[in-house]
Amino acid sequence: MQSIRIVAGVATVMLWVGVALAQNVMVDYRQGMDFSGYKTFMWIKPPNTVNPLDQQRVIDQVNSALSTKGLRLVTGEADLCIAAHTATEQERTLNTFYDGFGGGWQWRGSGFGTAITTVSTYDVGTLVVDIFDSRMKEAIWRGTSMKTLSEKPERNAVSLNKAIAKMFENFPPAGARRKTSAVSGVSVPARGVKRTDLQRQDLTIPGREVVQTRIDLEPGALAQGHTHPGEELVYVLEGSLEYRVQGKAPVTLNAGDVLFIPAHTVHSAKNVGTGNGAELATYVVEKGKPLLVLAK
Repeated sequence: MQSIRIVAGVATVMLWVGVALAQNVMVDYRQGMDFSGYKTFMWIKPPNTVNPLDQQRVIDQVNSALSTKGLRLVTGEADLCIAAHTATEQERTLNTFYDGFGGGWQWRGSGFGTAITTVSTYDVGTLVVDIFDSRMKEAIWRGTSMKTLSEKPERNAVSLNKAIAKMFENFPPAGARRKTSAVSGVSVPARGVKRTDLQRQDLTIPGREVVQTRIDLEPGALAQGHTHPGEELVYVLEGSLEYRVQGKAPVTLNAGDVLFIPAHTVHSAKNVGTGNGAELATYVVEKGKPLLVLAK
């Protein structure tokens, strides 16, 4: 009996080792995206698996991973929307994954890095998890795990558990909850400042895009000195905000006031009122560059 237990234990260890060696988990996300404002998530597309038990395993594991990170599962009006896919002989590309999927969801991952977004065809058994910003309807995060699903159901439970845990190990992406200076590389807390990206669109001018972001500042909160790779047009939505723009005298603006900030100009904003302060920032910037760079 003891020898049987030893053999069984060795077999279990070998199974885990095999899974660890075979899986190749990668994560990509929209560069410069602030994930700190997301609080809720919902599913818009469960994975199409041969075994329905595997579909539920994916859903349960993703739900658990996101819940552990402080996000809450809801049935509607979520901040984030989740779609998952498994590569089969019939469906092995993003085009086939989303074939016939309406609603205007933009799944190509504009603004991603190049780690996985250049993949055109996935190996059979690959698991892909996409996370969308519900307002923009654009993919902002993608995780992939190769050789995750097989024809052996007894292995899939272990494989899925390990793959999804690794996918979300460092979620939200590095720098999402703490602003990182692209100049010095030093992380600094953005206390009392919340950035909510509203939309991002390409312009007819080659290499340029427009980004609209709502920025909320708690009383006394400071958005410290920084620059953008393009012009910023500010519209104050509420409260009283003091702006300090390089080369100009400080100015306090109230709801309805506007401000123009030239490209690459160091500036800061502080809520000098007693209530919430908010602005609508419209950036006309160069594509492929960090939207915000902290000043030295």
